[in-house]
Amino acid sequence: MILSYQDIKKFGKILIPVMFLLGLVSVTGYIERLLLARHSTEALTGGLNAFFLARVFQASCLSVTVVGQAYVGLYYGAGQLKNIGSCVWQLIWFSILSIGIVVPVGFLTQQMLFSDTVIGSAGSNYFYLLCVFNFLYPLGGALSAFYLGQGIAWPVVLLTVGSCLLNIGLDVLLIFGIGPIPPLGATGAGIARALAQGTLSLILLGLFLSRSNRETFSSDAWKFSPKLFWHYVRPGILRALGAFAALGDWVLVSRYMTLKSETHQLVFSLGSTIFYLLTFIGDGLFQTMVTASSNRIGKKDYPGVWTSLSSGFFLIAILAILLIIPFFVFPQALIRFFNGSNLYTQALVIYQDISSTLWLAVIAYALNALCSGIIVASRDTLFLLCFYCGLWIFSFVPVYIIMDWVGWSANNFWFIVMFTNLVACTAFLWRAYKERWKVDRWDPNIPDKEINPSLTPSI
Repeated sequence: MILSYQDIKKFGKILIPVMFLLGLVSVTGYIERLLLARHSTEALTGGLNAFFLARVFQASCLSVTVVGQAYVGLYYGAGQLKNIGSCVWQLIWFSILSIGIVVPVGFLTQQMLFSDTVIGSAGSNYFYLLCVFNFLYPLGGALSAFYLGQGIAWPVVLLTVGSCLLNIGLDVLLIFGIGPIPPLGATGAGIARALAQGTLSLILLGLFLSRSNRETFSSDAWKFSPKLFWHYVRPGILRALGAFAALGDWVLVSRYMTLKSETHQLVFSLGSTIFYLLTFIGDGLFQTMVTASSNRIGKKDYPGVWTSLSSGFFLIAILAILLIIPFFVFPQALIRFFNGSNLYTQALVIYQDISSTLWLAVIAYALNALCSGIIVASRDTLFLLCFYCGLWIFSFVPVYIIMDWVGWSANNFWFIVMFTNLVACTAFLWRAYKERWKVDRWDPNIPDKEINPSLTPSI
């Protein structure tokens, strides 16, 4: 397959604003962790562990709305615009109903994993706040999917800029306190996140319900429909269960690293701060791949799916070269803002040891995310569930065996993370060659008996 400039340009037109959007969110989280580090070591470590645990529930619920983004893309590509409104509304209902599961399960999980640790008490209020307001994340995801599924990113980007600025301002105000407001540490960071995400979701909802959207996309079709709800949510639930298993594995890894030793704790905390600063690259590639692929599938342009994947690989190569600058040419750039905290001297030494494997881990994550996007676009979520449930074999098990039995130093942790992501990328590529996106079961108005059997690939 010959990749043309137009193919890359078309893919990049979606990728750049989405990556910018997610980059803003990553930078906001990075600044939050830097502020927590300046507040205290316990606030940073406790906040990180609380963030990873909260991310299990955020990502699981967002997994459902991201699959919804694929449906929006399919309808948009097929020209069935009137079906988009009811699709988004079923995802909104899912976001609200998720409160009944996330809050009790989240509180119980936090007590089981971190209640007996110092870092757990430091981040408990932060986690409880994120858990209670977790529904705002899939809600914002569902409303963002309305635009992103059409390949339109600017409304979401502009609103996210405002939301991130609000979050950072509230972080400074609430973490350190000012005037009558006492310093709240990690608790203040949790309040800031909830207020910023709530504001973003409320404005997106207002735009979604605008007159033009009601007329074009039937965005006022708000009624709950059990049939439609299950149709749009079912593939996402399978992916959500997979994400829960995969990120649950990461929570166990974080618990192991933070309790192993002070060096392991700092390798994990420092590396995670930088790694999650840069995950917007992979997450942007993932969302772009979902949108581009689902649009092509809706148009039945099946060879175009591979063109989108090839464009993504090409752009990852360029981004990998660009990342050489902060990781190797100016190796202190990513931790410069730790200067002023009591972690800086030790962090500088550790970062010099882990920078190369951390760079490889970021690239491997981007490859993993790109290839998983094509699986989500094809609604092959049962495979995602099965794979993610077994991911601990390539993640927690290697960490435990290599660190405890083989005796590798903590600095090798990010090499294992790179290995885990490359295994996932390979599995997704293998599955993609099955071309399950040719199974035309995305429209709830088409009975299975009307599906063209010639388009159904072998399992």
